[in-house]
Amino acid sequence: MMSNIKEPLTPPQIKDFINSSIRGTEYQKKLVEFKKRTQCTQNEDSWGKVGARYVRSFLKRWDHLISSKKPQRFELDRGQWARYSNFSNMYDSVEKTLVDSGVATKFHMP
Repeated sequence: MMSNIKEPLTPPQIKDFINSSIRGTEYQKKLVEFKKRTQCTQNEDSWGKVGARYVRSFLKRWDHLISSKKPQRFELDRGQWARYSNFSNMYDSVEKTLVDSGVATKFHMP
């Protein structure tokens, strides 16, 4: 679901998302064991949570799959983004979300 939001996430939001995703799972237990074993932090409150360094490493490790865009001026790039493929992608994404949520029904063109 996160991949379909099409909204940029800040590193603190990514960190919060990862921490909420692993909370109470075996991965959190493995993280605690790793941090205890390597003594990478003295703060026991952070043993079950990833930190900013993990997020930086994660973004570098997966940069070939993560779409990261810098803010750009709207007026200067209108010719680049106002393409049929971009609008088609946007409408397909909206349609899929509406159908998946039960708000709309997809009709096939004859």
